[in-house]
Amino acid sequence: MPDVLWPLFCTAELPLPVLNELLETTRNEDPQIRDVVRILGPDDAGPTASSTTDITKPTVPPLSAQPPDNFAGWSVDDIYAFWKQYVRAKDDVVENRYTAFTFLVADEQTAKDKTVFVCTDAPDWGEGENDVVLKKIRMSFKDAAIDMASFEYLSMAPSEWGMEKGLITDPNPWMKVVGYTENEEVLRFGTPAFARQRKRAALLDASQNGTVDMTRYMEEGNPRFQNMEEAVV
Repeated sequence: MPDVLWPLFCTAELPLPVLNELLETTRNEDPQIRDVVRILGPDDAGPTASSTTDITKPTVPPLSAQPPDNFAGWSVDDIYAFWKQYVRAKDDVVENRYTAFTFLVADEQTAKDKTVFVCTDAPDWGEGENDVVLKKIRMSFKDAAIDMASFEYLSMAPSEWGMEKGLITDPNPWMKVVGYTENEEVLRFGTPAFARQRKRAALLDASQNGTVDMTRYMEEGNPRFQNMEEAVV
């Protein structure tokens, strides 16, 4: 998967030990892309953002100073509107970008019980073909570190959180077939718009038919994409 930064919006001032624990827990095991979260500040996004800000750089713990709570008092819905307008990855951008489906919100409760909101508008069960609905789930730091990636990479639908089994597509909805070798398909990472369309089609197929017609949302006429695990419907 290409490098992606998860934006973290702080709606309350957090004690530095709690904030550092959140950043450390969400670190990637891959040392090449160790830190994957950036605390959003005034230079990152919005009407006053600096055009010279390098948004590809994460916030690296441990922090020695308290970052400004630029989103103090904001609701999740307010942040969602801001994220969509100023932060979210554009539909034609693949590399070095913020997330396309997911963001994090830390609030007053974060300091009390070390939980964070994982917010996503990724396609989900029960949604129509054109529905884009925000879902928010409060998780422990440890759960968020795993599932923020599951939501962003569309390997798990939001309402499947906590379930033992859900809809699995092979290859991942982000992956696009661009050619074939003698024994396998050649895949390339697609755009957010491509991934959303594929995931939504898979969910709708499974809801209506109990199975997924992989040819419908892969490459037209390709009979080789029939590898679909049994869906939970």
